[in-house]
Amino acid sequence: MEDFVKQLEILSKNVDKLNDTFKNMLNENKYAYDSFKEEIITKHLYCDLKSKKENSSYFIYGNFILEKEFILPLNELIERKIDLGGIYGEYNPSDNFTLSRVSHIIDDIKINDIGLDMINVEFCCHVLNTHYGSRVRKLIDDGIEFSVKLSLKYLTAPKFKIFTLDIVTI
Repeated sequence: MEDFVKQLEILSKNVDKLNDTFKNMLNENKYAYDSFKEEIITKHLYCDLKSKKENSSYFIYGNFILEKEFILPLNELIERKIDLGGIYGEYNPSDNFTLSRVSHIIDDIKINDIGLDMINVEFCCHVLNTHYGSRVRKLIDDGIEFSVKLSLKYLTAPKFKIFTLDIVTI
């Protein structure tokens, strides 16, 4: 567990570097970003969520059930998480993705086949020290329920790409 906390601290230190990289990518290809943000749709999920405070860090653990057609996009999300070190998510996201609403980073995602063309997805998120991260911490401290939704983009039916898991109030 101590190694896990150290890894989270390292990831948190790299947040600014990843933010700058993402901003540069957006500035270099503004047209592609404008097209991208117009096509994002969301899928609300029923999740079994648990939150935990360890020292001064907050974590959200959860699992949800999806259709098997989501396996490939989820595996791509996991690969992207490994390549980047983490995937950011927003609290109550707007239609336009913005780094100013980032509240958490996805630390772990696991996929388990449960049969009947369904999969169980387990995840862990670390709540960041951002403005919206503090709002999520307040929800946890006050015992207020919240949920998770997938932000995904349909490429061509039936293919789509999953971008992140966002936190939303119920």
